[in-house]
Amino acid sequence: MEEFSRDKIRIGIHQPGYHRYLGYFYKMYKSDLFISYDTVQYVSREWQNRQRFYYKGKFKWLSVPVNKGRELIKDKIIVNPKILIDHWYYIKEIYRRTPYFDKYSRDLEHIYLKNEWYYLNDICDALTMLAKEILGIKTKFFRDSKSGFFPKGSKKADMLISSVQRAVQVENYDEVIYLPRNYPIPEDSYLNKKFDGSELIEIKKFAASNIKVETYKFVHPIYKQHQNKDQLKFIPNLSVFDLIFNIGPKSLETLLSGGDDKYIREVG
Repeated sequence: MEEFSRDKIRIGIHQPGYHRYLGYFYKMYKSDLFISYDTVQYVSREWQNRQRFYYKGKFKWLSVPVNKGRELIKDKIIVNPKILIDHWYYIKEIYRRTPYFDKYSRDLEHIYLKNEWYYLNDICDALTMLAKEILGIKTKFFRDSKSGFFPKGSKKADMLISSVQRAVQVENYDEVIYLPRNYPIPEDSYLNKKFDGSELIEIKKFAASNIKVETYKFVHPIYKQHQNKDQLKFIPNLSVFDLIFNIGPKSLETLLSGGDDKYIREVG
């Protein structure tokens, strides 16, 4: 259990994923503690095992093949680790002419060529930790599965509250704040749904657990994508390494330009 010497703590929670995009890292930056939510069920054909890359006018999906089944994310096994070598050569071909590829590619190459990966969760975290280090994000990172216990069959808000409670002692802080997805909260968000047997919405559960809810604004920043010389339109939501290889030392500054310093307190 992580301890912090402060009266207020903001906690972001997000599923791990392969080559996460900028919004993931902006949420991490805005948090004091970031929980990698690997204790929920893996969902196929989402972003947990794949990412889109863009080169010469076409999208290229790089997907990590995993075993079939209804395991939690933390238990997903890579069934063909050798395909990761192919992933590296695709990434190298896409970005080798970008301004900062040579500066930042060595450690990424090491992840792909010098390791034998068994669990999807491990390579996802390795990529995330490398990007976090390059960006200079100081937020504490915590794997939810490291707590040693997690509820099964609970509703979404209950599971998130449990993750917060297992990561920190809520009673030790004047304010514990959960940071959900971007402001404004969409109407179809689980936070706006009524839970079983009540007319109250899910966000009320956080208040009942002495956890406040705040949101933030984030708009994907635009920067020059040198690998797409013939592409006039900016392509958002690619891997964070698209930003790093193109912008280099100004990557964090560019990332933060998509948001602001404000938090919006939601009624709970």
